[in-house]
Amino acid sequence: MLINKTKLSAGLFHFINYLKKVIFLKTSFSFLSPAPQNIYLIPGTECNSHCIMCLNWLLKTKQISFKNWKKVIDNIRKLSPYAKVNISGGEVLMPGEMLKTVNYSISQLPYTGITTNGFNVDKKMAKSLISKGFSNINISFDGNTKNTVNLIRGRSFAYKKTKDAIVFLINERNRQRSKTKIIVKSVIMGLNFRELPALVVYLKKLGIDGIYFQPISPIYGSDQTIEQLKRSSLWIKKQKFKSLKAVINRLIEMKKMDYPILNDFGHLYSIINYFDPNKIQLEILKNINNFCDIDTTSLFIVANGNVYYCLNSFPPIGNILKNSLCEIVNSKKATLQRKFIRKCGRASQCLSTCLYKKSILQQAKMFLFLK
Repeated sequence: MLINKTKLSAGLFHFINYLKKVIFLKTSFSFLSPAPQNIYLIPGTECNSHCIMCLNWLLKTKQISFKNWKKVIDNIRKLSPYAKVNISGGEVLMPGEMLKTVNYSISQLPYTGITTNGFNVDKKMAKSLISKGFSNINISFDGNTKNTVNLIRGRSFAYKKTKDAIVFLINERNRQRSKTKIIVKSVIMGLNFRELPALVVYLKKLGIDGIYFQPISPIYGSDQTIEQLKRSSLWIKKQKFKSLKAVINRLIEMKKMDYPILNDFGHLYSIINYFDPNKIQLEILKNINNFCDIDTTSLFIVANGNVYYCLNSFPPIGNILKNSLCEIVNSKKATLQRKFIRKCGRASQCLSTCLYKKSILQQAKMFLFLK
């Protein structure tokens, strides 16, 4: 009964929030500003994986204390109590401040999810994680062979550890009859794209709830540009584009056959355009005035306390060490930045799963899936 009441309250909250968003986008009345539906917490960059497409594990990022993260989570309860909260790192299941933040969030916010590489997930931890009632546990798994996964993750044990973690979590979810969704997230790049259809087949046999693909993109919080990324070995070059197109079309066909691919069809087609050496510049020019409303849906809070509407193109709107989260999102700086976000014109390049624009129907479908 309590669960049904929570779901009913969450549904009503998001329905009213959506109406506020529609009116706000037409009028810009600040009192109708919608609460963020998706809040991304990145409490640290410390990681036991050495991913070649990330490099955050090399950074000595200043990190705020758990005491401050506790205040953030308490603020989220006031600002948007039924938001989908996603916690990532770094590696969130390493002992320390990040794990404390994860545990406190799930105790206070009913729709908390995490992203992990699975290296620390054994049978005992899988049992504990499932019992906590996360809405979803995302596992990063970027290939279907030992050589590929170990190369990408920079660890000789990566393939086995992550594969075992997926099995442990699925088995424990089934044993506890839990509603926690076990989801694999995979980054598409030059090193792994040919293996992705086989990965989907393997994960379906295991009983995974969903697989989410996103194309490789510049590292968040870094000075890396899309042009620099294109020159690296991680990009899918012109001579491989025909093979990539065949792979994505195969994934589209698999989705039609009810394989558990969570990307909508539009997102999958956009991935083809994203890598297309002949079309990408035309797409960018065509969408130069492409409308963006990420500020009405998402909020990002990173390890040093900075708060962002968009990690890709805009500076922080504040820092939680100086102001509360509620004060930050209602500040003049936030209001001003929202005007520039509307005219950013880069929405066609934002294909990470946290940034990709979804229709209201797609949002509702994902809400029901995760709830």
